[in-house]
Amino acid sequence: NIDPEFYAQRIVKRFFDLDLKLAFTPTKNVGGFFTLEKIDFNHPIFQVYQNVEKSKLPQIKFSSLFELPQRKNVKVISRFNLGKPALIEKNLGSGKILLFATSLDERESDLVIHPFFVPFVNRTVEYLASDLSLLFEDFLVGSKIERELDPALSREEIKLVDPENLESFLAPIIQKDKLMVKISDADKSGIYKIKTEEKVADRFAVNIDPRDSDPQKIEKSEIEKKLEGLSLFFINPDDDIEKAILVSRYGKELWKPFLWIVVGLLALEMYLARTRKKDIVTEEGT
Repeated sequence: NIDPEFYAQRIVKRFFDLDLKLAFTPTKNVGGFFTLEKIDFNHPIFQVYQNVEKSKLPQIKFSSLFELPQRKNVKVISRFNLGKPALIEKNLGSGKILLFATSLDERESDLVIHPFFVPFVNRTVEYLASDLSLLFEDFLVGSKIERELDPALSREEIKLVDPENLESFLAPIIQKDKLMVKISDADKSGIYKIKTEEKVADRFAVNIDPRDSDPQKIEKSEIEKKLEGLSLFFINPDDDIEKAILVSRYGKELWKPFLWIVVGLLALEMYLARTRKKDIVTEEGT
């Protein structure tokens, strides 16, 4: 029960500066329904389908669509099989806006009852919220960080609070209508806060480089090559670490093996002495 006139004026014209035309209905020439084609699989919404065979992609049927003119400042993410835009995107302020050129009414398409619908909505919301939630923001320990703050804070003292609650002052930088701060000493992993005397103005996370947790085994030869010139001591996985470290520091105790060698030699000497005594007795008897 959508009102095409409302969407044409209050949504499409207002946000996209496009004129929404009357709805198209399929003809026998297009098989009696429209389908999605020419999908941009590099777009975050559809990236999950990049490696899926075309024959296995979901086929969603649409019984009508609205024709949208094309503009340079509007990006077409997918098209219908007639080549007309199906899903379009435009930047809006610091965010983005998407428009789907058909109704979600079950009488107009089977999109809402298709298994594709839920992941499509989830990925769409995630994508649209990414600018606000900074979903793809990734700061690593040691990286230089810039943060944009509310310009109203330009007259207040701004502090950085690191993960260990140590505070340091930040010098605000005014760039036109923006207030920026630069952090060059984020050498700890964890949550950082930027605050004034009255409130916390910003939070951001600093992570350890994931390459530091690469589970792939490195060979001894590669370690020796990378640490050439250093004295290295390798411990096997089954060794007692404490004992191995003591051996590396103080050397290995030799009294036990030498004691067993001495015991062995004494036993051998006793055996040889008895054998020699028997030989002497035999000779005397002869």
